[in-house]
Amino acid sequence: MSRRSSIYDQFLAFRFIDDTLQSIVAVWALVKCGQLTVAKRELRYLLESVSKHVFVDLKLMGKPLAEKITFLAEHIPSSSVSFVGDFRLHSYSDSENKVFMDEIRSQYASLCRYVHRSTEQVEESLRLLAQGISPGFETPKQLELFVRELERVYDVLLVLLFNALGLSLAGEVFVHELDHHRTWPYHKTRFTKQFSKELDYKAERSAL
Repeated sequence: MSRRSSIYDQFLAFRFIDDTLQSIVAVWALVKCGQLTVAKRELRYLLESVSKHVFVDLKLMGKPLAEKITFLAEHIPSSSVSFVGDFRLHSYSDSENKVFMDEIRSQYASLCRYVHRSTEQVEESLRLLAQGISPGFETPKQLELFVRELERVYDVLLVLLFNALGLSLAGEVFVHELDHHRTWPYHKTRFTKQFSKELDYKAERSAL
């Protein structure tokens, strides 16, 4: 375990996992207080941060952390996910990879609407206020839409982190832990479900 730990210390995705967890906790706290717009801004940061970390980790596999940080600073745009055009997840075929990267682009574009002030954002706020809807007093429909968006983002983040972990070790996480939690909601989400199917070769699954 210590050898693996030293290897993953050189991964941006895991060396800075506390940053990811902080954002996840922040999203939960913001939603609990009815701050859906601010929570969407945090989701955008999460998506951008984890995508960049995993992209650099896979592109510079085996390189030291310092080299990856330099690459991140010099070659990855600060406020964009344009790098996904060169992003390849080994767990997917070419066509599946394209669909996944298009999903990152789509989610990022959608979440950016809540980061930069826009006419669309102002008009939406005025329309909601006219209906008596303000932060903390969202309708059930708004909450339902947010939960769907949250699930889509977390579905993508999970697949990214599983790819950073590597197919072999990610498989261990599934067969020894997640497969025994049948009610885990991400067993049914689009991309995590697809990733999980890549692990069906494991002997432990034939016994389930």
